[in-house]
Amino acid sequence: MNDKTSIHPSAKIDRTSWINPYNVVIGINVKIGPFCSIGCDGFQVNRDEMKIVPHKGKIIIEDNVELLSHCDVDLGLNEGDITSIEENCKISHYVHLSHNCKLGKNSIVAGHTNIASADIGENCYIHPGCTIASGLKIDDNVIITIGSVVTKDVEAGKRISGFWAVDHEKWVKFIKSIR
Repeated sequence: MNDKTSIHPSAKIDRTSWINPYNVVIGINVKIGPFCSIGCDGFQVNRDEMKIVPHKGKIIIEDNVELLSHCDVDLGLNEGDITSIEENCKISHYVHLSHNCKLGKNSIVAGHTNIASADIGENCYIHPGCTIASGLKIDDNVIITIGSVVTKDVEAGKRISGFWAVDHEKWVKFIKSIR
């Protein structure tokens, strides 16, 4: 499956960014800042052969999305897999969205964050320096505070913190107990 990339004419893409010529769809009023890479293979290794697996999926970036500098968005892993950024998402510097990741509409991702193949709901706010493990479901309206490492699914409306991320109030109570 090698569909030619489609970029809406209203999209603004910095000349230093790279967009794969195949399997990428970029919507209306999308802004992609300097040194972004949209459509590379992700990091999936065939351990028997010790080779990186070529990615054959797609990327869909919906309308009014903004990516600042140095963001990487990987193609979906297999044919039919999609990495998607839904409408109105705002993504800061040095963010990596791995293959098959879904970022729900109106979500915000701050800098130096890595999201593995996770499903992020709508209206989420992910603070700087977070890591979200592969295969997780982060429901709508979740706040993940600075530097959190998320290894479990998160229910809607939760605010989580810490390394390994837990309910925010539990984290604050724990920190107060050790000071």
